[in-house]
Amino acid sequence: MGNQKFRSGLGLGDSRSSLATGASAKYTTKVFSNSEFFQWQKAEVTEIDLNPESAGFTGRIRFRTYDDRGKDKDYLPFALPLIPYLRTYPVLHEIVAITEFDGKYYWLSPLNSLGFLNNNIQANLTETAPYQSGETSTDYKDSQAYGIPKSSDETGISYGKTFINNRFNVGILSPNEGDTILEGRFSNSIRLGNNPDTNLPNIKISVRDLLESFTLDKENLDEDSCIFITTDEILTFNPVGIEISDVNNPPHQYDGKQIMITSDRLIFGAKLNEILMFSNKSISFSSNENFSVDSGKQVMIKSAQEAKIEALKVMLGKWDADEPLVLGNKWKDAMITLIDVVLNHIHPTGTGPSGPLMPPQLADLNTLKTSVENKEQLSDDNFTTKKNK
Repeated sequence: MGNQKFRSGLGLGDSRSSLATGASAKYTTKVFSNSEFFQWQKAEVTEIDLNPESAGFTGRIRFRTYDDRGKDKDYLPFALPLIPYLRTYPVLHEIVAITEFDGKYYWLSPLNSLGFLNNNIQANLTETAPYQSGETSTDYKDSQAYGIPKSSDETGISYGKTFINNRFNVGILSPNEGDTILEGRFSNSIRLGNNPDTNLPNIKISVRDLLESFTLDKENLDEDSCIFITTDEILTFNPVGIEISDVNNPPHQYDGKQIMITSDRLIFGAKLNEILMFSNKSISFSSNENFSVDSGKQVMIKSAQEAKIEALKVMLGKWDADEPLVLGNKWKDAMITLIDVVLNHIHPTGTGPSGPLMPPQLADLNTLKTSVENKEQLSDDNFTTKKNK
């Protein structure tokens, strides 16, 4: 090789060849100093620290490499997460990639050794020493299928305190060309993708249900909890609630730049300040049952034009209000009739029929009649009906 060095930071061979063989890796290790060459090893997770006394040990694992098969768990080394700000925590018996820097071991990620999303557990792959099973270190590939559990109810396998094996019920999110997808073990995902028809961007966050079998999965606005941020897609879903009134001209196609949030329940909470909503057009609410607004102080409704309430019954003041509102026009007609009767009233007396009213009562009643005819007692802006059908 002369003075020219062909370094490979992962121990995967030099820049002129493909992946390193065991012999070439040993040769390269001899040529380079320890600070120039790092190897990765496969190792089985035997313990993981998720609630350590020291926060800096969060995610620390005990691991057993294939070369240490059969070694007592208490004597196995620890490894810390390699990347501090992005971690996919392994579960017991998964295989992880291990490397060493400055005398410390680090794990990078669980290996996709079985092709599942929920877990790639290979139970007790390194539990038994080679001489007990009759295997040697050259049999590693053949032993990949050793002890692989088929379901969570197989005996003798511990997945941890809370983890349940749902590997056949958690599907892999179906990708589109160019997608960047972050998937969890539990049917939850973030897709940084696009509309394949236009290449315009979108972000789709979803929490989905378990599947009946291991297969590709896809976000579903009607069934899953989702947040969709789109640019130009037409969102198709079945709206929940009664139909929104055509008075507000609701959209008949949900397209363009939009954000949709859907789930079985939505909760918005502002702990210190306000919740604000702005719209260039209308704001519409629809509910199959009750719609309520509660306030510790005031409820204020202000409209630049009209404010309308349509209901079978409107209660003002209290929930059990029992005093009906007066109908203004009918009240006006009744008052005029009453005033005319009083003005023209004549009744018999001992000296003959009485005459009409005399001042000042006559003038007062005529003034009241004029006031009622001009609707001075009636509102110009607020109206009601006899009955809402």
